[in-house]
Formats: sequence, C-alpha cells, structure tokens
Amino acid sequence: MDALTALGIGSAALMLVTYALEQRAHWYTLAFSVGCICACVYAFLVGTWVFGALELVWFIVAMRRWMERAVAEQADGQARSGRPRIQLDRS
Repeated sequence: MDALTALGIGSAALMLVTYALEQRAHWYTLAFSVGCICACVYAFLVGTWVFGALELVWFIVAMRRWMERAVAEQADGQARSGRPRIQLDRS
C-alpha cells in the first residue's frame, strides 16, 4: 500500500469513527474536521476535484460546528460551577 492509499483509507476511517462518536464530546467534532481536510487533500491529490471541494465544505461546516459546541460546553461548565457565562454575539 502506498502513502496516498493510506491517506485515503485513514481519512475515511477517521471520519467514520469520529462522526459516530461526535455526540460524546466536542473533540470528536474537531477530529472529524481533521478527517475531512485529510480527505480533501487526498481527493485533490488523486484528481477528483469535485470530491475535494465537497470535503472542503464539510471541513468548514465541521469547524464551525466544533467552535459552537466548544463554546456551548464551556458555558455549560461555567454555569454549573457558578462562574459567569460567556455571551456570544450572534449578529
């Protein structure tokens, strides 16, 4: 198996596992986004530009979802500990 094939299999496996575990913690969402960008790189390297563009979009969506979940979990933890909550400007 060459390095390019290993990258494709590894990124697909990472995305599959982390997507299944995503509800457990926001770190799995971050790992999913890493899998997406690895799949994007793989797709561009093998010449499937449409798949690469799609994976790039998934990477952006996953990173945004990770940031939102990380802030929400931090705010939830602070609410339980009695510390002030962080207010997000959603405009």
